[in-house]
Amino acid sequence: MIYCISILVLIFPFIANGYTLADMNCRLRILSPGCNDYRISYHQLAGYMNAIFAGGSLLAIAFGVWKAPKSVNRTLTFKFEFRLISQTIIVSVFSALYFLTYVYATNIYEEDHDYYDFLTKIGNYFYFLSHYPPIITFPMFRNGFFHFYRIKKTIQPKGKTHFVSKVVTITK
Repeated sequence: MIYCISILVLIFPFIANGYTLADMNCRLRILSPGCNDYRISYHQLAGYMNAIFAGGSLLAIAFGVWKAPKSVNRTLTFKFEFRLISQTIIVSVFSALYFLTYVYATNIYEEDHDYYDFLTKIGNYFYFLSHYPPIITFPMFRNGFFHFYRIKKTIQPKGKTHFVSKVVTITK
């Protein structure tokens, strides 16, 4: 079984995007004037496939929750699992919304540029909301994020310490 899944994972990109190899000019220069139809079909396929994958992950989450043991044990492990499941649901929903907005915006690009820009901005909000929940929901990720940007202290639980940051000056 694992062998079949491995083979599928390796050949799936060629099955899904193999047609793009037939027109290498548009593949390399997707924004050139003669490649508009190619660009639209490429973006639509990518958006639909990613939205389907996000929906599939929601189905996998639902199946996993349904098959999980029904005993509710309020341990630290349960709370951590609940946060992970909640985060995965949020990421899946906003990813699906982002890609569906992306597909719709691609469809109306030629007709209404202002509405395209509006949809692109809405899609970018969905993208933000699908990628940054771990920073908010998990202290270890949040602390790593603040450490990366050299912010000294984060919000501590139970009001012990308030948010304090250090301003870093970069000189050339």
